[in-house]
Amino acid sequence: MFNSETHQTINEWLAAADHDDNDWLFPSRKSGSRLLVSTITHLVKSWCAAINLVGNFGGSTMRKTFGYHQRVYFGLNTAILMVIYNHSSERQTLDYLGIEPDELVQTNWNVIRSEAIHECPAIVFRSSEAWFYELRKYIVVAGATA
Repeated sequence: MFNSETHQTINEWLAAADHDDNDWLFPSRKSGSRLLVSTITHLVKSWCAAINLVGNFGGSTMRKTFGYHQRVYFGLNTAILMVIYNHSSERQTLDYLGIEPDELVQTNWNVIRSEAIHECPAIVFRSSEAWFYELRKYIVVAGATA
């Protein structure tokens, strides 16, 4: 998630100082403990203002961007993001990341097409029986045309 220059700088900083595995990567200058959300929001807003970036950006922007990148580029499971975010349900995580039902439907269709093409007999969906019935009908049609 970091560019090569940032990655190199962090590695040099870690190598140059005595750090414990439990230390914060970016500690607070005042207390040495973790950065508060309000501090991160203030920093993000100041960075955006410095480059004249218009919008309402803050600490949550970075948090959501992290989740988006983990899910889209690295294929991280929503359930794992749920644990990272300390959400009580996968639906809460999907809402937080702004994932719309249309995207979920398209994803399920992609899985069905892929499974039908590869003739894989076992497909597991976490949906209502009616939705599964519709998907099963599609699998039969896709299997006949694939």
